[in-house]
Amino acid sequence: MIGIQSTICECYTQSEFLGFDQTLTGCLEGFYTALNQKKKETKNENFENFDKNHLMELSKRLIKSCTKYQKDFNTVLLSRYSNRNKENLEQSKDSLLAVIDSVDNKAGKYIILSELEILSGDYDNAFKSINTSIEMNPNMEMSYFVRDFSYHRKGDFKNAISDLKTLHDKTNNPDLRNLASLWILNLEQEIK
Repeated sequence: MIGIQSTICECYTQSEFLGFDQTLTGCLEGFYTALNQKKKETKNENFENFDKNHLMELSKRLIKSCTKYQKDFNTVLLSRYSNRNKENLEQSKDSLLAVIDSVDNKAGKYIILSELEILSGDYDNAFKSINTSIEMNPNMEMSYFVRDFSYHRKGDFKNAISDLKTLHDKTNNPDLRNLASLWILNLEQEIK
């Protein structure tokens, strides 16, 4: 599988596909062929997470060794809020603020408020809102994800990594844990 990694990096770097997903999908054909061969050779009948685990390991290796992949991975993660419709943003914030004290799940509403503030570029208030959410319910995983994003946007990688580690440790969702692991690795590479 290690030889396939350099082939995928080369394919990814030289690809004419547009976009992270299309480029990666176009370059993974050889990986899946090798993975299917490995499945056939493996005597273990438990393949439930076989593909996912190998793809996770490949992603980690690509983040560490393939500069273009790492930069594109970073861009995809940071575009989380930039692709949303910004129309009526202030009206949405005002509506949420008007009812936030009278609704159930206040911590969740503060997460939403923080996301709206991130969209408007108001990181100071986004931090206040997300910190309020965490104070109300420190077990809400999404709070740490949103705050990590804000830290990353401000260039505070130490606190961003800390929040991702907290998210990784708190979550029972294996996909979210994997995403946190990849993003931690990505931030560590970005620091270098």
